[in-house]
Amino acid sequence: MQKLPLYEGCFVCGDKNPAGLEASFYLYGDEARGEFTPDSRWEGYPGVVHGGILVALLDEVMYKAIASSGELTMTAEITVRFRNPARVGVPLYPKGRVARKKGRLLEAQGKIEDAAGRLIATATGKFIVLAPSAQEKIMGAMEGRIHE
Repeated sequence: MQKLPLYEGCFVCGDKNPAGLEASFYLYGDEARGEFTPDSRWEGYPGVVHGGILVALLDEVMYKAIASSGELTMTAEITVRFRNPARVGVPLYPKGRVARKKGRLLEAQGKIEDAAGRLIATATGKFIVLAPSAQEKIMGAMEGRIHE
């Protein structure tokens, strides 16, 4: 298990974003895994986590799987299927992996399970590798703000 670096301003994993989720992500072999316990700030209905929060977790865990292979990408498309409601106060465990690469397009798969192992949501995503100039610009803007 290796803790993955974070950009401190990231909405999902950043530790200095006051509106952020502060989820943690790790690398297990070629799979990215996360941990997040939602509280009432993330409700859609009473006691139920808003679907947008689940989509953000899935997007991030798939991105982390891709980024751990050395590619800097942006999400081009994400498809999510909600299976069961996520409950406030119950830990969530997103997992993501790279499914395939075709030129500048990477496809990834993700899922979220709760603490009981119940499947909450699944996702597929398409990510585009950024041009070298765009990668340099983004990395420059984040300089000194990426850490574990």
